[in-house]
Amino acid sequence: MQAGFHANQRVIVESLAAQKALRPGLDGDRAADILWTLNHPLYGSASCVNAAGPDDWEHWFADTSWAQLLR
Repeated sequence: MQAGFHANQRVIVESLAAQKALRPGLDGDRAADILWTLNHPLYGSASCVNAAGPDDWEHWFADTSWAQLLR
């Protein structure tokens, strides 16, 4: 199940790479690992519990993903 989830994140990363949107020096394997970690259901659930709510987590996820993955 986790391998399938990681493969889904890899598809997103490959799309970003094709658009030359990945941060310089970030390869697809590392980017997929980062996105898998940030977007993992357990991580998201724990973050929502500690945040003000789902909207707060959504903003955090978007900001963090942008900073870690994109130019």
